[in-house]
Amino acid sequence: MNFGPKEESPREQEKRGTSAMPPSCPRCELTKTQFSRTIQNYQKAFRKKVEGMKVELKSARNTNDALRRQVKRLKSPGRTLLPGVVIGLVLGALGNAFFRRLRQKKAKEGEGSNDQEQAAVAPASQ
Repeated sequence: MNFGPKEESPREQEKRGTSAMPPSCPRCELTKTQFSRTIQNYQKAFRKKVEGMKVELKSARNTNDALRRQVKRLKSPGRTLLPGVVIGLVLGALGNAFFRRLRQKKAKEGEGSNDQEQAAVAPASQ
């Protein structure tokens, strides 16, 4: 039992030395780095695209939630009737005040014409 560093046999050294792959040349190494850079650029672009889509999805969800709340508010009967009732009451009160003033003006004009008639009749009877 040998627990020290493993020593390769000459046969293993031959097998390791005669590889089917040719040694790498500087041109191949350049191509490998270009490929790795291209892959990194694609990954970076993909991450940016995914982040943009996440932001867009979040915005769409917020818009969707706002529209759902608006539809829910418009569907509720109490809230849709309330503004109409308030507007009706205000218009009714304004109309009532307008017609009351109009009746008062007509009543005053009627009293004024009766006074003039009585004044004209009074000197004639004397």
